Amino acid sequence: MHMRAILEAYQWFAGYHPSSNKARNTIKCRKEESICFITCICIETPLSSMRIITVELRAAAIPGIPGLIADHHWLLVSRETAAGRVESYDRWEVWQRANKNESCWGHLHKNLLQPFQGVGNGPSRLIQKWINDDALSLVEKIESSPNNYPFRYNYKYWPGPNSNTYAQWVVKEKIKLGIRAIGKSFK
Repeated sequence: MHMRAILEAYQWFAGYHPSSNKARNTIKCRKEESICFITCICIETPLSSMRIITVELRAAAIPGIPGLIADHHWLLVSRETAAGRVESYDRWEVWQRANKNESCWGHLHKNLLQPFQGVGNGPSRLIQKWINDDALSLVEKIESSPNNYPFRYNYKYWPGPNSNTYAQWVVKEKIKLGIRAIGKSFK
């Protein structure tokens, strides 16, 4: 009985507990004649409701002859359960035409295209991926960009600002975009 109580206490702490919202659970057990109380304080999110947050930097060749040397970059924020079920994808990018969908701020668009869709010259490819703690600062910057990205109402293919200027602005603390990211250095 004593070992079962310890196991139950461990399971509670690890997140395997009934769906009650109680932060404390007292488990009572008997060992011979003595009574022991184990009190667990649940300080972690239960595994059933934990979320994995991922930010992907993606790219695809732009259409036409420029696609031989230039890519369009965007960021993909995904949220999924610990079991791996994707709850949402949000694709963030700057597009050459402003106000193309309901979730846009000038040239900055959220979910204009499907998450992994290319831009007319082949499929997208993964450049870099950040998960959970590594992704949190990026998610905060991405989701606040409608208010903070300085070039959301401006767009120029060359020298920028363009999609690559936006992607570099978001990930500048983590990575420098490659040579195919024309406009990444626009200031």
